[in-house]
Amino acid sequence: MKTIEINPDTTVEVKEDGTKVKVLKLTASYYTAAYMAMMKTSKSKLKMKEADQADLFYRSCFLFTIQIMFNVVIFMYAGLKVNFTRDTEVNFALFFTVLLLHLTCLPTARDGLTMMKYALINPDEFNHPLSAFILGFFGFSTMILAEFVNIVNS
Repeated sequence: MKTIEINPDTTVEVKEDGTKVKVLKLTASYYTAAYMAMMKTSKSKLKMKEADQADLFYRSCFLFTIQIMFNVVIFMYAGLKVNFTRDTEVNFALFFTVLLLHLTCLPTARDGLTMMKYALINPDEFNHPLSAFILGFFGFSTMILAEFVNIVNS
């Protein structure tokens, strides 16, 4: 089997008989697990029921709600004081803290964008394409909000 790289997120594998199969690359998270469970091929391969898919989606919605509420509480209770005159050492430490957060959140945000794009381009591969798109939005928006809150607090 030969693999052809299309972009960093999607590859096409060419089997010996010449058929092409799209492979979606995502990191492991609860949102991506629920997203992959929404696919028709996963449903038949794993013998899932509609109730199993709905349960995963509602658990993802609950997780999204908790993450958003946590970020909002941190944003509201952080005591946002505008302070432009900090010590150089504190600014240096804050810069690298925000940089590390950005580098760790970037793959998850990219996965969210990839999931939304794949759900829009290939809606026939999902039982519920709107739910799959929403899962991608959940993954993307939680990371963007976490970065925003950290940058504002820093």
